[in-house]
Order: sequence, then C-alpha cells, then structure tokens
Amino acid sequence: SAVPSDVPSNIPSKSLSTVPSDVPSLLPSADKSSPPTDPPSPVKSPCPGLPKKKCQKEAEMCNWGKTKKLKLCMPEKPQDCTQHKSIKTCKKAELGACIFDSVNKLCRHRCEGEPKKTKCNKIKNKSKQRMICRFKVLQNSCFKCHSK
Repeated sequence: SAVPSDVPSNIPSKSLSTVPSDVPSLLPSADKSSPPTDPPSPVKSPCPGLPKKKCQKEAEMCNWGKTKKLKLCMPEKPQDCTQHKSIKTCKKAELGACIFDSVNKLCRHRCEGEPKKTKCNKIKNKSKQRMICRFKVLQNSCFKCHSK
C-alpha cells in the first residue's frame, strides 16, 4: 500500500525506498559489516639517540639538526593568511595582520620572516592600533639525530 504503516512488517518490500522509514524493520539487514581491523604498528625509527657521525652515515634515513632552540617571530593570535589569494582579500583580512608579498604573489602574516626580536615585538596591525607579534624561543624537535 502507498500509506505508511505504524506497525513494523516481517516481510521486506520488493521495491527499494528512497526515503528512510520512521518504523524500523524487525529483520536484520543482509549485509554485515566486517569487524574493525587493527591499525598497522608504527615502525620505530633507528635515528633518535645516534651520535653525530653514525647519524650522518645513515644519511638515507636520518638527519642531524644543529640548533637546540628555534628563535621565531610568532603571531599572538593564529591566523591563516595563506587562504587569501588576492591583494584585495589579503588587505581586508580580519585583525589587519596579513600583508601581500608582491614578489612571491602570496598573502602572509606580518610576523613571518622577521628574524630580530626588537623588530618582531614592535610589529602592529594594519591600523597601527595593537601589537600582533611576539618573539618566542621554542625547543627544536629536530635537534640532534632524527628521522627524515
């Protein structure tokens, strides 16, 4: 019949429905899902802890990082300026923190590429109302021997 029933049926319909029923079927579905599989176990890297010379001998798998700490000019509030593809949208970006690099034709954050602490801590937004960058010293996760 064309009128939906309030009572579940024990007999499956012959035609497939495009609209799900409000009344659940009493029969289980024919297709059973397979049990979840275990994720592959991670392969342990041989690189961490190797002395410099051994690390350099394993050049195919390992890299040697020299600096213990990274000194970076970072935005106070994270903002993805790379999403803006034109000068117009870049300049109108929220917080006034984005600037268009005409050489590379890319929109970037005003903090990016500033190596000096004194300059970094003085960078202001487009309207020159507030400081938007902070100079931070971070641990380098690639210090000493690590996987490529």
